[in-house]
Amino acid sequence: MDGFEGYIKQLVLRMVEEQPTHQFFFLSDEPLDFKTTLPANVTVATLGSAGKQGVLQKYWLDVKLPLWLRKIKANLVINLDGTASLTTKLPQCVLLPDLCYQQSSAAYTPVMRAFYKRWMPRFLQKARLVLLPSVFLQSEILKKYRIDQHKTALLPAAVPERFQPVGYELKESVKAIFAQGQEYFLYKGPLHEDYNLVNLLKAFSFFKKRQQSSWKLVLAGAFAEENSSFQQLLETYKYKEDIVVTGPLGATEEAELVAAAYVLISPSVAETVDTAVWEAMQCGVPVLAASTATNKELFGDSVRVFDGNHPTNMAEWIMHLYRQEEERSVYIERGKVHVKTLSWKGATNTLWQSVVQAANT
Repeated sequence: MDGFEGYIKQLVLRMVEEQPTHQFFFLSDEPLDFKTTLPANVTVATLGSAGKQGVLQKYWLDVKLPLWLRKIKANLVINLDGTASLTTKLPQCVLLPDLCYQQSSAAYTPVMRAFYKRWMPRFLQKARLVLLPSVFLQSEILKKYRIDQHKTALLPAAVPERFQPVGYELKESVKAIFAQGQEYFLYKGPLHEDYNLVNLLKAFSFFKKRQQSSWKLVLAGAFAEENSSFQQLLETYKYKEDIVVTGPLGATEEAELVAAAYVLISPSVAETVDTAVWEAMQCGVPVLAASTATNKELFGDSVRVFDGNHPTNMAEWIMHLYRQEEERSVYIERGKVHVKTLSWKGATNTLWQSVVQAANT
C-alpha cells in the first residue's frame, strides 16, 4: 500500500524495461525493495544512510551522491524525493509530489520540514526539469518559487492492473474476512490525524446515529506511529466495534479489499494525490473525496466531493450514497469512464520524454 510513492516506483521500472539499451543505476541511502525481479539494465547501490538531520542529508546529496555519479559516469540524475544535488554539473530531473513540508504533516518530521523549506528554492533552481502530478501544484510552485514554466512537466497517472472489479462470491468472502459479513466504507492510506481521519470518524458517528446500521468502516493501512494519539482515540471511540484496522496487506488482499467496498472515502484536505481514488474507480467502486483543488482537477465529476473540514457534510454524502443506489451507480460508471483515459504507456512515454528533454536542454 505504497500510494503515490508506489506508483512512481512502478512507473520508473516500466520506463527502464522499455529502454533496454540504456543503463540505469538506482542509488539510495537505504536498501530498496521493489518486490520484483529488476531488469538486466538496472544496478542497485546503497550509498549509506543520509540520517535524519538536514546536515547529513546535504552531505549525502552534495558529497556522497556526486562521487558515485562520477564513478558510474552518469549522464543524468532523476531525483524522486523533491531534492537535488547542488554540486553536480549533471542535468537533473526532480519529481516534486506535493508541498506538504510547508505545514505539519505525518509525511515529514519537523527536521525534514525545515530542511525542505530551506533548500527547496535552490533545488528547483538547480533542476533542469521539475516533474509534477497536477496543474494545481505546478501553479503553486510557479508562484512561490518563480521558476520558469518551461522547466516543469506534468506526470500523468496510471493504475496497477491488479485493481479490477470482482464477482459476488469474492465480494462476500472479503466482507466475511474483514467486516463480519457486512457492507463497509473504506479508507485506504496512512493512519494518522493529518489525513483528516478524526473528521472521518465524526462523520461515521453521524452515519451510525442516523441510520442505526451495522455497516463497518474499514481503515486499510498501518499506524504512522506506535501508540499514536489517533490509535488512542480509536480505543475510546464509541463505535470502535464497527471500525476495522487491517494493518499491512498483501497486493492481492489490498486489491480485493478495494473492489469489495461499498464506497471509498478519501477525506484528506491536503493538496496531495490520492492514488486510491483511481484504484477504486478501476474496481467499479464509487468515491467520496474532500473538495480540494487537486481532487477537483484530477477526478472532476467522477467523484462526489464534500467539505472535508465539516464532518456533517461528509456524513450527509455518506448517507446519501447509502440510501441512493441509483446515484451510487452513476459515480461507478463515471469512474469507469474516467479511469479509461489513464494508461501506463502514456505515463511511461511522458516520463521518458521528460528525461530526454532534461538531458538535451
